[in-house]
Amino acid sequence: MPKDSSIRSVLIIGSGPIVIGQACEFDYSGSQAARSLREEGIEVTLINSNPATIMTDKVVADYVYLLPLEMDSIIHILNERKIDAVLPTMGGQTALNLAIQCEEAGVRTDFGVRMIGVDIGAINITENRELFRALMNDIGVPMAPQKTAKSFLEGKEIAQLFGFPICIRPSFTLGGSGAALVHNKEDAPIHMNLVVGQQSDVPAGVDLNFLGVKLTRYPALGQFDLSPVGKVREPPTSRHRPQRGQVFGVGYPLGHADFPGHIDKTLFFEIHRHIGIGENLLGDVSLFDAFLSIS
Repeated sequence: MPKDSSIRSVLIIGSGPIVIGQACEFDYSGSQAARSLREEGIEVTLINSNPATIMTDKVVADYVYLLPLEMDSIIHILNERKIDAVLPTMGGQTALNLAIQCEEAGVRTDFGVRMIGVDIGAINITENRELFRALMNDIGVPMAPQKTAKSFLEGKEIAQLFGFPICIRPSFTLGGSGAALVHNKEDAPIHMNLVVGQQSDVPAGVDLNFLGVKLTRYPALGQFDLSPVGKVREPPTSRHRPQRGQVFGVGYPLGHADFPGHIDKTLFFEIHRHIGIGENLLGDVSLFDAFLSIS
């Protein structure tokens, strides 16, 4: 990816408080992003409300702001520093939600800054379960049985259709918060009210749950080529089987010959092509191969 010489100063948004033993990748990725940008001669400003991180060390960024991850804090920094671009993808869902809030309020436009690493359209598609499922259906990517609900009654009807157990998951969720595995109809109203509420503008996903099914994950890093046809360079890069409660898993290098024949490799390219529409976006797409557990 060629260096963009017009970007001389970048604001990195951190992830805020994290649970010990979880989300260590945010601190790592934020620290490495700051290091890489500074090696390119780019001034790095970092905001995070969590001082117990490596990224907030004064040697990591040129300017560190220990402020609440709120829109007012972003406006304060933009008023104080000359920022060319904002990088929100290092801070997980907290940073992405904050980026959406600032975009909707017109902050980015008012200050003339760019967003790099992702665009708002990609965030909305990947985090809104209804939009994501619709896109996957359009491009022919199979998904497990799921429907979306915007009200308690819609969720109840889906639960009756699927039977139990079901998994209820809100959109734009932080670290899986709000998700619930519901085993019986007696518990369903409690969780449905918590996740969906009586009425919501953002849909929650109601999934048929596959207890006893193991998953193999196939992540693929690719750089989107902004050509008329659009293509993704790089095949799936590794595979691992995430275990329950696991913070991170071991990724095994995956060559062309090792890729399972029953999964269409072009699915990775299609997902990248339709979601990764940004400026030379380098992103990760994962497919999950499910199979029945015999243990």
